[in-house]
Amino acid sequence: GGDKPKKKRSPYSFYVAERAGEIREKTKSYKEYQTILHSTWKNMSLKDRQKYNDMAKADQEREKREMEEWERATGGAGRKEGKKEMEKGKGKEGEEKEKEKEDKKPKQRRNAYSFYVSDMAKGKGGLREKAGGFHEYTAKLKQLWAQISPEDKQKYTDMAKADMEREKREMEEWEKRQKEREKEKEKLAVEAPTKETGEQLPSGAVPA
Repeated sequence: GGDKPKKKRSPYSFYVAERAGEIREKTKSYKEYQTILHSTWKNMSLKDRQKYNDMAKADQEREKREMEEWERATGGAGRKEGKKEMEKGKGKEGEEKEKEKEDKKPKQRRNAYSFYVSDMAKGKGGLREKAGGFHEYTAKLKQLWAQISPEDKQKYTDMAKADMEREKREMEEWEKRQKEREKEKEKLAVEAPTKETGEQLPSGAVPA
């Protein structure tokens, strides 16, 4: 049935193919090369960009035509394959969004008084019931906290210290994950023009 037709190219892909060599010669690093490519494209007038839009539109029609021919040649098997690829792509994207959603910022550390309040609140038939209203209850808690012995207070101070270390550890891990995710996004943004189209940038544009 022959090879599957090449995917359509984006307007940006045609622009890169045309300007890559010229820009590559003027730049010293791959990062600088990418920056100039992106900024030149971003600041290009709609009139100048139209040329690349037309090229992409023609290529989209080429892909459609070749895909129809390929599907006829493969007896519809190609259509199923393409659908599977699309679903696979959507699945990955969904997974990434779900990961970001789940990866919440770690809980803030609690102070010694907060642990003391939690301890006091656990006792049924105790201070909470005797105090009546909420304001009376919090006022009584503060009064008792001020009178607590240094030995008893140490227990809550230790709990707060451990929680501070927990927050620090979790924050470092969370920030590391965020940086890795940002790097991955930047990498995908740089690769997007070639990845979408299934093409290679001109050889001079690929980093060593």
